[in-house]
Amino acid sequence: MKKLLILILFSVSLTAIDFNFKNFVKSNGQIKIEEYLKDIDYLINEFREKLNKRNPFGYDKKSASLIKEALLGHKKIVLRSSLGNSVDILRYALDREHDIRYRNDYLIIGLYNMIYEAFERDKFKFTALSYDVERLNKLYRNLQVLFWRINTYKDRRGNYLFVTWQNEWQLDLQKRLSEGESFKKALSSLDRKELFKPCNMSFSMIYAKILYIVGKIIKQSGGEPAEIGVNVVKSIALSPLF
Repeated sequence: MKKLLILILFSVSLTAIDFNFKNFVKSNGQIKIEEYLKDIDYLINEFREKLNKRNPFGYDKKSASLIKEALLGHKKIVLRSSLGNSVDILRYALDREHDIRYRNDYLIIGLYNMIYEAFERDKFKFTALSYDVERLNKLYRNLQVLFWRINTYKDRRGNYLFVTWQNEWQLDLQKRLSEGESFKKALSSLDRKELFKPCNMSFSMIYAKILYIVGKIIKQSGGEPAEIGVNVVKSIALSPLF
C-alpha cells in the first residue's frame, strides 16, 4: 500500500434549534458519556503525537493534519483502501511479517475508529442505556489486547513495531542481540548509568486513562467491564465488534 488515502466523514450540520432540541431530550448520563468520548479523542491525539515523535518514519506527514482534524473534530476516518472495519486496520498495523508503510497512521485510525464504531457515534442516543453493552465489552477486551501488542510486538527481524516505553539502551541492546552479538558482550558495551533510568510510562498512562473511561461508561450503561489477565491477553485475538 503505497499511499495513505483518507476520507473524513463530516456530520450533517444542524441548525441551532435542532442542536438545542436534541441536547434537551438527552439524559444527563448521555451528555456525560459524549463528554467522556471527547476526552478519549484528545487522549488518542496525545498518543498520536507521542507515537510519531518516537517513531518519526512511521507516519505520513501529508496526512497528519487530516488525522488530527478528525480526532479533535470527533469525526470518523475512512480509508480508501481494501481494508474493511477498524479491526482489519489494526491487524494490518500490527502485521509482523511485512514492512508496513505509515504503520503509526493505521494504528491511530484503527484505534479511533474502533471506539467510534463501538459507541455508534454517528447515531443519536437519548440515554446511557442506549448502548450495546456486549459490544462495549468487546471493545474493552480489544483495547487490552491492543495495548499489550503495541508494547510487545516485534517484526520478523526482532525489532519492536512501535517504540513507546523503551529507553535507548534497551533498543540498542535489542539491535545488538538481533545482529547475533552475545548478551554478555552487548550488555558490557552499554553505559551502566543508563540501565537505571526508568522506562517511559507516558504511553501506559494514556492506555490506562482510555481503559478507565471506557470501563466507566460500561458501568454507566448497566454493564461491568471485564479485566483480562496477561496470559489471556497473549492468547486471544482482536475480535470484530459486530
